[in-house]
Amino acid sequence: MINIKNIDLDEIELNKELNYLFHELLKFSTKEWIYFKFPFNNKSLKIESVLDKIDKIIYENNNSESINNEEFQLSIYKTILPFFKYSMNYADIGSFLIFYHVNLHFLKLDISELLKIHNLNEHFKDFSKNLVDFFKSLNIPILDIKNNRSFEFYSKIIETININKTQSDTTLLKLINMDETTYFTINSKLVFTNEIFSLILFFKNLDFDLFVKTMMESTNLFSSILFIKSCSIEELLMILQNNTIDNEFIVFSSLKKILDKEYDKMSKNKNLVKNILSHAYKQDNELFKKLIQIFDRNVLFNESIGLLIKEDVEIDIEFIINQFEISYFSQENDYRRKLLENYNRDEDKYFELLKICFVKRREHLENLLNNKTCIFLNYALTNLSNFILLYYLDCMDKTKLLAEINKTLKSIKYLNSEWFESITSYRNKFYVYYSNLLILSCAYHYNEMYDNKTSELFKELVLDKTFEKMLYESDYASLSTIKNVFYD
Repeated sequence: MINIKNIDLDEIELNKELNYLFHELLKFSTKEWIYFKFPFNNKSLKIESVLDKIDKIIYENNNSESINNEEFQLSIYKTILPFFKYSMNYADIGSFLIFYHVNLHFLKLDISELLKIHNLNEHFKDFSKNLVDFFKSLNIPILDIKNNRSFEFYSKIIETININKTQSDTTLLKLINMDETTYFTINSKLVFTNEIFSLILFFKNLDFDLFVKTMMESTNLFSSILFIKSCSIEELLMILQNNTIDNEFIVFSSLKKILDKEYDKMSKNKNLVKNILSHAYKQDNELFKKLIQIFDRNVLFNESIGLLIKEDVEIDIEFIINQFEISYFSQENDYRRKLLENYNRDEDKYFELLKICFVKRREHLENLLNNKTCIFLNYALTNLSNFILLYYLDCMDKTKLLAEINKTLKSIKYLNSEWFESITSYRNKFYVYYSNLLILSCAYHYNEMYDNKTSELFKELVLDKTFEKMLYESDYASLSTIKNVFYD
């Protein structure tokens, strides 16, 4: 870093080549500084082209053995200083961005010292106000790249994060990367301009309280994401603990940053996540639904939802559970099970939650019966299977459980006595009954039950080869499990 104190700038030569390029940058609006770098983007953006020329001149001259390094640095300082002074005197963001680019990548001067040397502290207050307005209204100009399929995906992402309402694409929102980097998506390497991102970091270090206030008043998703990305996780947690979160964009961005971290590191913050979810639930049902669509496969999110249901008397449990889609991925059982993490198995809310899940799953199975295409075992066993097992264990006494098991066995046995319009309808009904029998057999096993009548009924089915006739080869392992339960 050069020493700028007590320098006689009259003795320093202006760098005419750089001065010309700096003035070329003045032709661009501040919005044009806000752009994304696309992977494999062969179309050079005009502003980036000028910045590249500036960087090349500075790099080549600064590393040239024939040029006095300090003298060259001072010439750049003299050349860029008018842009800094103008930005302060007229609260002009565009001029400051030109100075900031050079300072960020090359000069690395202490801005507070610059303000003091040139008596610009008072002017900086007006500049700060303009900076606040600039950050609040940040959005990305849509690039005019037509008929190029390579950029369609990136254009959709930009549309998603450049909105001022919640009608965004949840699939694309899942791709947003909330690390403290200029990368905006996890794998697609959508890179945001470093100048704006660094400017937010500068703003944060300059006046943290004003930074937080501005962040909380963000008017679109893009600016919110930028603010949250610029925070460390420790800073973000402190902000969330000290402020009421009623801005939908901050809700999403904060949750995304917290929930993307490893569960082991963040699980202690489940109360904080629960409080954010509570505000979202009471403020905007559509926002709350969208959060479930985005984070339904996150362990901490499910645990926090369970805590919300348990502790908030105003929560409509059925409404929340109905937002979770029934799926056939076995790993989702582990996510859903976290909903019950904070419950004792004798609480009223626990029983209510299990009953709602039981009814939801029963309705789902009834809908499968009307399916025109053939279903398989994995379609009947859902991500609510653990809830159904617990329902049988904790909400149904052994007498009723045994009656339910025998009823299901008889339903399978007498399937051949029913009329079906097609073999598909017949198979579907078998798999609905059979999937229920699998869960019932687990409950039978965990309760250490044994009943002669049930055992005999099961043996009749096996001898009649009812299961073998209907099961696909991939489902035979489940039959072995049931045999181990019901055989002597």
